[in-house]
Amino acid sequence: MLAYFSGEKRGCYWMLAIGILACAVSSTVLMRIQDPFMIGLAIPLFVVGVIEMVVGTIVLRRTDEQMDDLEKLLATNPAQFIAAETPRMEQAMRSFARYRWVEIAALLAGITLAILNADPNFWKGLGIGLFTQGAITGMVDYFATKRGRIYQTFIKGVVK
Repeated sequence: MLAYFSGEKRGCYWMLAIGILACAVSSTVLMRIQDPFMIGLAIPLFVVGVIEMVVGTIVLRRTDEQMDDLEKLLATNPAQFIAAETPRMEQAMRSFARYRWVEIAALLAGITLAILNADPNFWKGLGIGLFTQGAITGMVDYFATKRGRIYQTFIKGVVK
């Protein structure tokens, strides 16, 4: 359990850092560079960067308390721990699957826009931004899914 929640926290710090960097870069571009390609690139960096910061912050804020509560529950009532964590993790894994489809859509839309626009215009920039953020969030979610599967195996191994 400690490995799972420690990994979640590391993932959130990465997500938060990536979001801050994406918003900083995109804000600088939007304020200083009037090139249509760069504006197109900056939009998905900013929008997804805000989402990355919000998600990273929310999960970080709740993780330590959640882990403490679950450790106590596991020590005192393993059956209740299993009853609480099994459906929560099943829902989390379903959410990761949905996120994966959104990330795949961003990757495909990004590739399509970049390929269809030979010139460095707004749409090519938008495509590269979508592709970049889709790839980054996809990678973060890949590792979160992997951690989640390991944690689900741990939950199944808890003796009632």
